[in-house]
Amino acid sequence: MNARLGLAILLPFVACAAQWLLWDVLKPYVWFLFFPAAFFSAWIGGLSGGLAATTISALLVWYVFIPPASSFALKDLAAGFSIVVFVFMGGLFAFFFERLQRAMQRTDQALAEAEAAKEKITQLYDKTLELDELKSQFFANVSHELRTPLTLILAPLEQRLRRPASADFPVAERRETELMLRNARLLYRHVTDLLDAAKLEAGRMTLVWSRLDLARLVRAMAGHFESLAAERQIDYTVSVPQTLTAELDAEKLQRVLLNLLSNAFKFTPVGGAIALRLSAADGQVLLEVQDNGSGVPAALRQDVFERFRQGEGDAQRRHGGTGLGLAIVKDFIELHGGTVTADEAPGGGALFSVRLPLTAPAGTTLGAPSALDEVIDRQAIEELGAQPSLATASEMPAAGVDAPLVLVVEDNADMNGFIAATLRPHFRVASAFDGRDGLDKALSLHPDLILADVMMPVMSGDEMVIELRRQPAMANVPIVMLTAKADDELRVRLLKEGIQQYLNKPFAVAELLAQVGGLVSARRRTVDELNRSANRLRRLAEVVEKVAAARDMAGLAAIVRHALRELTGADGATVVLREDGHCHYVDEDAIGPLWKGQRFPLETCISGWTMLHAEAAVIEDIYADPRIPHAAYRPTFVKSLAMVPIGRENPVGALGCYWATPHRASDEELELQQALADAMSVGLANLALYREMAAARQDAERTAQEVIRLNADLERRVVERTAELTAANAELDSFAYAVSHDLRAPLRALRGFSDALIEDHGDQIAGEARLYLEQIDIASRRMGELIEGMLALSRSTRGDMRRDAVDVSALTARLLDDLARGEPQRQVSSQIESGLAATGDGRMIEVVMENLLGNAWKYTGKVAQPCIRVYADEVKGQRCICVADNGAGFDMAHVDMLFQPFKRLHREDEFPGIGIGLATVQRIIRRHGGEIHAQAEPGRGATFSFFLGSEGATV
Repeated sequence: MNARLGLAILLPFVACAAQWLLWDVLKPYVWFLFFPAAFFSAWIGGLSGGLAATTISALLVWYVFIPPASSFALKDLAAGFSIVVFVFMGGLFAFFFERLQRAMQRTDQALAEAEAAKEKITQLYDKTLELDELKSQFFANVSHELRTPLTLILAPLEQRLRRPASADFPVAERRETELMLRNARLLYRHVTDLLDAAKLEAGRMTLVWSRLDLARLVRAMAGHFESLAAERQIDYTVSVPQTLTAELDAEKLQRVLLNLLSNAFKFTPVGGAIALRLSAADGQVLLEVQDNGSGVPAALRQDVFERFRQGEGDAQRRHGGTGLGLAIVKDFIELHGGTVTADEAPGGGALFSVRLPLTAPAGTTLGAPSALDEVIDRQAIEELGAQPSLATASEMPAAGVDAPLVLVVEDNADMNGFIAATLRPHFRVASAFDGRDGLDKALSLHPDLILADVMMPVMSGDEMVIELRRQPAMANVPIVMLTAKADDELRVRLLKEGIQQYLNKPFAVAELLAQVGGLVSARRRTVDELNRSANRLRRLAEVVEKVAAARDMAGLAAIVRHALRELTGADGATVVLREDGHCHYVDEDAIGPLWKGQRFPLETCISGWTMLHAEAAVIEDIYADPRIPHAAYRPTFVKSLAMVPIGRENPVGALGCYWATPHRASDEELELQQALADAMSVGLANLALYREMAAARQDAERTAQEVIRLNADLERRVVERTAELTAANAELDSFAYAVSHDLRAPLRALRGFSDALIEDHGDQIAGEARLYLEQIDIASRRMGELIEGMLALSRSTRGDMRRDAVDVSALTARLLDDLARGEPQRQVSSQIESGLAATGDGRMIEVVMENLLGNAWKYTGKVAQPCIRVYADEVKGQRCICVADNGAGFDMAHVDMLFQPFKRLHREDEFPGIGIGLATVQRIIRRHGGEIHAQAEPGRGATFSFFLGSEGATV
């Protein structure tokens, strides 16, 4: 141990030497090697070694590496803070390594203890078997002992209900008695089931055999449910033979029928169907109960007959019960030597089939049939039927309209009504009967408290709590869980989810009222406090807005001093500014005069101390604080004060609050005071900015005047230049039109005479002369095409535009038909989207489509399967009409030349043309305020997309 401690102490010196040698590289990271040294020292030497190494390391770094070197003086607070952090971290290393070593020792000890515990497991197993036997005996004894007090409860309650209604026995009291009787009968049935289950498990259940008419018994039991079936509109059919003699225990078979029929009515919805069938064959009785309810899942069809097993085992189960009913059915049937099974009914639902021998075992003594316990019989019907509420709202004294609202979420109608009646004299009460209903009502009613059960249908109480806490409006509403389910894990989880209280049934009414009243009162106080805080924050926001809008010092100071007194409740408030080493008390708002207009040196007053130290001063007794100049305060009312700086880093002033009685400013008051000081700081900066802006505004006005003058001169020059360009363009268009028109006459004469020469003397002209004549004809035709192109290009920018509705789909079909008639030998497929339309000059739009379709037709001339498509699509954010082909295409590098007049991207011998068509198309589209785009790939075709702008609409 001493060696480990010595090594732990040595490590800091090694780290110091290494860091000294590498200091030029590691500077300024003074702790670079000492953190690992402290870590490994704690690992090697434990708590004592780690603490010693940490202390030595801190001293070495402080003296050697932290400026000033070779001294324990501190230059700034950051260095001191880093020493504190290192010492803290070193202590943590030492502490945790010490705990780790001890934990390893405890682990070894635990392994030894585990071996000893292993021997106890065998003993516990034997003890478990013994306890299982004792459990059965306990259930039998306790259940038997409970029957006596239950009988003494049931009998007086039944006698009480036989009394007629009177002043001594009002309706509300009668309903309370009915409630107690119903639940006493329910408890009696549960006790009976537990007693029977204990007897069956202990093997002490016997049968009382008798010969009886089973058909009559089944009809009698089935008749008990007829009124319930009518009430719930259930199609209830009973198929039983006229007579059927059998030997069995009548009371136990009635229990079987009661449990099976109760189960069917419990899980069958309103308007459903239930069938009871009895038949006999081959010495056996077949009894079937079928319903079209939710059915039994295939995985549970054997498990439902186990004790305490229920098809709905989670907190969302829709029906109550102990889980003993079907288990008792199975045990009673097996005592008779029969079987019971659960299957899926045809069309959905459950089908329970009971098979019993018709005769008792040989040698069995037959006795008189025993009747079913009347209490159990009546309770089963009552449980399934609708029950009246404990009391109506009109029968109970109700709290006023301003009383807190409590939402009761409980699926048991009796319990819901009882809790509501208990709370109604003190609170307004709303009720919900499942978790989903409770969630919806909570979100719509915004109650002051929610009282909820855990185990409920549709949505359980714990799921409802989780959903409620996800809603911001429900985050702070108190929730009390009231349940009979004993589950500590669930209780802890719900408390973590944010419920305020968890009460177990049975509960004391006084305790419930106290819990609810306390939580509601606490919530009301919290809400009131939040409202006050919200009002303060709202007022603070208003003040900040006014401060931002202040334009002079007097207005700014008046706003702040009034708000300071209003928000803090102080008896006086001052606004102090720092001016030339003095504290200038600019303004005040107080119950008595203070120091408005006076100036004091910074070092002589508390406001100066606040500015110099850039921190707040809270003084409960001014005469006990040496920072206070007592002579200046004696003439005033001030007993306590709080002073905060204006500006966090370099204060330019201070705000003071003063009280005439001893008072220590609370954290909230101090925060409000500091918030106003921060707003004042912004306001002062704004005032300086406004002054700068005023000067800048004057400069800007002078600059604006100069800009206006320059703009006017520029606009004049633009107008003049535009007029010149317009005139030049008009002259150019007119010239092109005139030249093209004037060239037509001599060109027609040239072509006419050359045609006449060929026609009249063609057979006399041969050889080279004939070739020259043909070239003249070709050139004249080429010249004609150029002239027509120039005229078309000129017309595209001349004349008035019409506004026509153009059916582009129909126009495209007609133009393609014209092209096909011109070259009938070509087979070109086309796809034209229907409904294409545009608004614009119909003549010009036809020229556009004629050129685009003509190009597509021409450039697909060398494709094996040419195809032309016309459709609408989004191109660069605009709805466009697109003309696409799968022809020759072109290189996008030359796309800029595409729309220039007389520019061509293919040779004349490949594809003839004059290069004027796309230039004409672009001029027409731009004249309509639109744009045309081209996209192509060599050998893959081209797509031209255009839209018409403000002068024409594309659909």
